[in-house]
Order: sequence, then C-alpha cells, then structure tokens
Amino acid sequence: MGIRNTQKELRRRAILEAGLDALIAKGYSGTTIADIAERAHMSIGLLFHYFANTEKLYEALTLIGVQGTQFLVQDGTPVNALVFFEHYAKTLLQEVQKNSFTAKMFLLMSLAHQSQDTPETVKKCLKEINIVDDFSILIVKGQAEGSVKSGNPKALANTFLVCLTGLARQVASDSKIPLPEPSWVVDIIRKRG
Repeated sequence: MGIRNTQKELRRRAILEAGLDALIAKGYSGTTIADIAERAHMSIGLLFHYFANTEKLYEALTLIGVQGTQFLVQDGTPVNALVFFEHYAKTLLQEVQKNSFTAKMFLLMSLAHQSQDTPETVKKCLKEINIVDDFSILIVKGQAEGSVKSGNPKALANTFLVCLTGLARQVASDSKIPLPEPSWVVDIIRKRG
C-alpha cells in the first residue's frame, strides 16, 4: 500500500471514529457533517470525499458492525457447541477491552435498533443480523450434546447475548470497568451436574 493509500485509509478511519462518537453522543438527527468534520479535525470538503452525508457514514458504520458480528459467528464453529460459546465470549470480551471502537460499535448498534430516527438504509442493514436464531441452533445442538442447560433455545441465546452486549456497552461508557471471566458468561447457558 502506498503512502497516499495509507493516508486515505487513516483519514477514513478518523472519520469513522469521529462519526461513531458523534452518532452516539447526538443521535442521527442531531449529528451533522460539520460535527463529524470538527471531531475528525478536517474540513467539511475533505470529509465529503469520503462520505456524501451522515446517512452514508452511518451505513458504513453499521456495515462494519454487521460484518464484525458475522465474523465472530462464522469463525469456525467447533464440534462442541459449548466450546463455541466459550470461544465467542472470550474473543468478544478481549476485543471490547482492548479496542474502544469495538465497544462503541455495540452501543451504536443498540441505539440504531432502538431509535426512531434511524434511516431505513441502516435498518435494512441491521436486518442482516439474526444472531439469536443462529445461536439458538447451537443451543439446541449443545442441549443434545448434554453441555447446555435445558430451556427455550431462543431465550437462552438471547440471555447470553444480552449479557455480552451489555458488558460491551458498559465498556464503551467506562473503559475501566472490570470485565468478568468469559466462563462466568457461559455459565448462563452451561448445564450443571
């Protein structure tokens, strides 16, 4: 990669980070290109070379979140379902602790799901994520293996995910918050005795 391409990628990353912070702080309807340009320490004109408007930037951030979620789910499901959940919890907790961008992405994705002013293009991108259903399939597999507790698979999958995403959101708000051991989170679904 040449120096010019490296500069472009660094600028794009700075815009994404500034946009992420602005969207979390002000919401979509309260965030302007000028806000993002100011946070990224660049001119509005330069920012327009990367993103035509706030909606396009929001779409790009959402796509990063969707791809990150899909990567974690598709990262080689092991033979044993519980091993997958242990790997997922460990990977996610390590990532949010070392990377504030990742932690903030969980907060943004949650806000995007809840906000009434989320653009339709972003809502459409969010619909690509069906992680509760994906995890429910693995819960059923784990129940058949005898490693996951009995109960409604969707309820168990949702409880596991809500715990992890809640922790990521907390880290986005306070990076010094202590995180639990991954096994503590997995204990939510682990069959005992």
